[in-house]
Parts: sequence; C-alpha cells; structure tokens
Amino acid sequence: KEVEIIVPVESITVTTSPDDLYVTVGYSISSVTAAATIIPGTSSYDAANATWSVADTSIATYDSSSKVIKGVKVGTTNLTATLAKSDKNGNDVSGTAAINVYELPTITYSSTTNTVAIDVPGAVRTDKDDISSVKSGYVKFVYGGNTLGGFNIEDGGSVSSTRLLSLINSNQDKFKSSGNDIETVMAYVYPQATTSGTTETSLYASAEIPVYKINVTGDNITGTITGSGTTTNSSYYALNGQSLTLKATPASGYKIKYWDDDNSITSGTRTVAVSGARTYKAITTSSSTSSSSSSSSRTSSSKSSSSTAKTTAGTGTTARTSGGGSGSGLDSVPRTGESKAIYGIFLLMLLSAAGAVFYAVRIAKPVTAVAGTDSREGAASGFDADSDSFAEDTDMETGYASASDDAETDMEEDTADTEAEEAKVEETSDNKENEGEVIEEDDYDWKY
Repeated sequence: KEVEIIVPVESITVTTSPDDLYVTVGYSISSVTAAATIIPGTSSYDAANATWSVADTSIATYDSSSKVIKGVKVGTTNLTATLAKSDKNGNDVSGTAAINVYELPTITYSSTTNTVAIDVPGAVRTDKDDISSVKSGYVKFVYGGNTLGGFNIEDGGSVSSTRLLSLINSNQDKFKSSGNDIETVMAYVYPQATTSGTTETSLYASAEIPVYKINVTGDNITGTITGSGTTTNSSYYALNGQSLTLKATPASGYKIKYWDDDNSITSGTRTVAVSGARTYKAITTSSSTSSSSSSSSRTSSSKSSSSTAKTTAGTGTTARTSGGGSGSGLDSVPRTGESKAIYGIFLLMLLSAAGAVFYAVRIAKPVTAVAGTDSREGAASGFDADSDSFAEDTDMETGYASASDDAETDMEEDTADTEAEEAKVEETSDNKENEGEVIEEDDYDWKY
C-alpha cells in the first residue's frame, strides 16, 4: 500500500515586477507580476494556487486576472498571496509585498502674489512613467495651444511673480489677437527625475491663470498702457493686482477734463491696480474754451479802462492813488474849486483894504474946513462938505461894488479858463498814462 507524504509550507515569499510597488493616486500599473515562493521547495503545495488580495482596498486595488494595481489614495498597504491550510498545523500561510500610493503633483496659482507654487511626489509610477525618485517639477505655461514658456522648479518651490509678469507682458500680441475681455493661461507641472528636466510626463497637474483686458478710450485722445516695463496702445492684458500706468494724450486743441470713473482726476496720466477686465475713459474738453474766456476777460477789462479814461478826461476829474507810484505827485495840484476860492478871497481882501483907506481920507477933509469959519458958515459948509462927502462916499461904494462885480466877473472867466486848461492837462496826462508814460507834477506851471 502506498503512503502519501505531504510536505507542509513553512513560508511564502511574494516577489513582484516591478520590484517596488508604488503607484500614483488615480493611476494604474498594468502587467504587475506577483509570485509566491514556497519554502521548502519540496512542499506539496503549488504557488499557482495562491489567493491574491490587498489588505486595504481604500488605498489600492489589485486584479489578479489582469494583474493591474491601481492607486486610490495616498498611503501604504500590502499585496498578499495566501495558501490556505498549508502549514503543518493546517493553518494558512501568507506572503506580502508593500504597495505605496503616492500623491499627485500639485500646482497652485495665487492671484494675490501672482506666483505659481508646485508640490511634486517623491516618486511617480504610471503605465507610461516610472520615476522612483522625483527631483523637481517642470512648469509650462500654455495659451491657445501655444507654449508661452516654462521653468524647472524644485519640489516645494514656485514660479516668482517677476517671471510670471514678464511672461504675460511678452505675449501681449497673442492675447490681443482674440480680443476677449478675459483670457486663460494654463499652467502645467510635470515631475522630473533631475533638477533640470523638462520632460512632459503623462502624469501632471494643472492650474488656470486668468488674464484681464484693460482699455483706455476717449474722444480726441491717444491711449497707452504700461505694465512691468511693457507699453501697449489702447489695451493691455494683465494679471489680477498688477499695477498699470494709464496715459491719455489729448489731440491738439483739447485737454483732459476728468476720467469717467473718478472726476477728481484731471491729469492725463494715472496708476490703477487691476481687479478684473475694465475700460477707463478719459473725458476731454476744448482747450480753446479757457483761452477764449481769458481773452474775453482781457478785452472787457481793456474796454472798461478805456471808457473810464475817456469819462475822466471829459469831467475834469482824475482818480489818483495816494503814496508813491505813477501819478502820485499830482495830488498836490490845486483842484478847480480850490483855486477859485483862493483867488476870490485874495481879491476881496485887497479891495476891502483899498476902500477903507479911501473912506478915511475923504472924512478927514471936511473936519479941517470947519475949524476955519464961524459956526453958521461952518455948519453950512459942514453940511455942504458932508453932502459932498456923502456923494463921494456913495460914488466910492458904487465904484467898490462895480469893482467887485468886475472882479467877480474876471474871476469867473479866469476860473472857466483854468477849468478848461485843467481838463486839457488831465486829458493829456491820461493819454500819456495809457501809453505807459508817467506824468509828474513839476511838468506843469499852474497860473490863475
């Protein structure tokens, strides 16, 4: 009778190809070979009968028939091969191999700082890529199917705002060709095996970068926009928060009145911070408007001065300033009223003195005659003398009155002549003052 000897399994060793089972989240590794080696080799059990499983299917899965490992989430789990009831005690014997699921690379655009930061995994494995030790990430910027540029960035690093702004500025023509208010630049990061690699692997991550159109418009102006050293006409595509200098140059005969979004800004040049697509309009006005107003004011002032000068000359009255300056010396010249009063007073005083002397002489003569005759003859003679004296006195008073009348008539005629002469001098003085000449008091001799 034959006796069957069963050799139990002491252990199972699982080997895989590739030998390091790591996979990226969301990606798969196809044609993975997992083999179980039974010890001792003389065991009565066949490894082909092993059952394959994954300890934590929330991290990874394994299809033994298709031999595909797929990453589900970041973490580590085990791929296990089991031979049921195979040890000497009838227990299961298992062997395992680790499965490491790595994170995806990430790329993040900050609209506050205008930077692009990356984070790449330590290793990458997909059906097409196998980088067991990732050193950097290649960041590429694409717009409308065209590559704008790219940079190799170490893990955890970022594309600086200086680099990004320069990239946007140097591709203004590409953005303008579409004319849309908002354009989108795509940023991609590819894990690299070296610190200078630029291979576009099948595994990558992406981020969107919005670019906004800024316009400068207005009637009768030429608009320009400058951003980070680049100047364009009328429109410019910029990143959020970017500082731009807007300039509206008015056409000949016009000037900037204000801007439609802020009427307190009257300069043609201004600085704005971008917060979205926007059009800034410069409002202009004719520069000849103020000039015409100024010219009209000057003309009106000139006419008013001329009219005043003519009126002054006609009335014989001239307005003069006190103190120094042109024409100030003319204040000491006697006015028409002053000269008339002085002349009249002087003449009256002279006539009064002459009349008094004459009267005194006439009275003294009858008194002397009376002293040489008798009382009757003296009285008669005195009466006759008094009568003669009275008649002479009357003649004197009549002469005095006539002389006074003649003097007053002469005075009025002289006054009229003086006023005419003053008016003529005043008119001559005003005319010369209008011609930029200064009339001084000593230039004239006043005679009454």
